[in-house]
Amino acid sequence: MKIYISGKIAGDPNYKGKFARAAAQLERQGATVINPATAPEGLAKLDYMRICFAEMEAVDYVVFLPDWAESAGAKLERAWCDYVGVPTADWDNFRVDMLVRKSHGCTFRELLVLEHPDKADARFSGGCAGCPDEY
Repeated sequence: MKIYISGKIAGDPNYKGKFARAAAQLERQGATVINPATAPEGLAKLDYMRICFAEMEAVDYVVFLPDWAESAGAKLERAWCDYVGVPTADWDNFRVDMLVRKSHGCTFRELLVLEHPDKADARFSGGCAGCPDEY
């Protein structure tokens, strides 16, 4: 499953570490993580949002870190997801749910099918975008 991480970046001097820790936790669970904190520095806000919206179009889920509501950009990302129908979850709920599901042998693909059956169509059978079947 491809997951985009959303949260406060601007004004948080520790954002890179925070996003890196979140990405590492998701990767240990088998996710492919899109991490906006790895974007190059020095771009305009509009450029960052264009990049982020494009990245979110390519994922199965957007997970929001606990501080997302403190960020104007993350609020826009949440509104965009709600508007276009990209599945979202708050970090703590998603992480706990995934740990429980993984302890019962549930894969990210199975999570997507369980939580959003309308998003998991035929292109997910046999490996989405070349992913292995057990993904």
